[in-house]
Amino acid sequence: MKRFDKFTEDVDRIAALRARQKAAVSKFKSGSETPSPKKPESRVHSGDVASANLAAAKAAKAKAMARKAEIRAEIQKEKQDK
Repeated sequence: MKRFDKFTEDVDRIAALRARQKAAVSKFKSGSETPSPKKPESRVHSGDVASANLAAAKAAKAKAMARKAEIRAEIQKEKQDK
C-alpha cells in the first residue's frame, strides 16, 4: 500500500509539473504575439523607382512644354486679332 501511495504522489507531482510547463509555454507563446515589424512583402528595386521617377519627370516636362506652347499660341492669336 505504501508503494501505491508513493506512486499516486508521483503521478500528482508529474501532473502539476506538466501543468506548470504548459502554462509557461502558453505564456511565452502569448507574449511573442506582440506585433513585430513586418517586412514588406515585395520590395521595389531602386532601379525601378529611378526609372519611374525619370519617366514621370519626362511626362511632366512634356506636359509643361505643351502648355507653354498653348499659351504662346493664344498670345500670338491675340496679337493678330488686334
